[in-house]
Amino acid sequence: MILYSSELFDSNCVTLVRKRQKNSSNTNIYISPSIGLILYKPTVSYVNEKYLVFQYNKTEHLSLLSLFRRISDNLSSIVKGTFFDLQNKHIYTVHSEQESTFTIRVSLPGSNKKYFVATNWGPFRLPRVGAIYDRVTIEFKNYWEKDDLIGMNTELKKLESNN
Repeated sequence: MILYSSELFDSNCVTLVRKRQKNSSNTNIYISPSIGLILYKPTVSYVNEKYLVFQYNKTEHLSLLSLFRRISDNLSSIVKGTFFDLQNKHIYTVHSEQESTFTIRVSLPGSNKKYFVATNWGPFRLPRVGAIYDRVTIEFKNYWEKDDLIGMNTELKKLESNN
């Protein structure tokens, strides 16, 4: 995984590989190299066993929102430029915007409540809603394609807290 930089998309070093899922007509579009991002001070707004949702205030984190928009636009244009049959399909952004906030949903790697998320305090446990972490590392893993919809799988890699 490489950390996101503004030169990443300008240098044309991002490639995509499309792979059909077994026993299904759905496909996954893998990003190579996988792209990571470190988020500072996200607030957990939703928790379940498969994913977390982090939330930010738009006015306080406008530059991060702009970055998410740019990443979504750049990756979307690469997907549509690489796979011409996807040009007319809707691609969801990596984030979701509300009136005064925006969120990003991250999947939890692992299974059966055994999570593969690195922390600086010991084994990962599901956080409570409202928890705030100092640093969170996420990875833009792949796109999924189902019928006429395309969305991003973003995975939680690491949580850090100074508490």
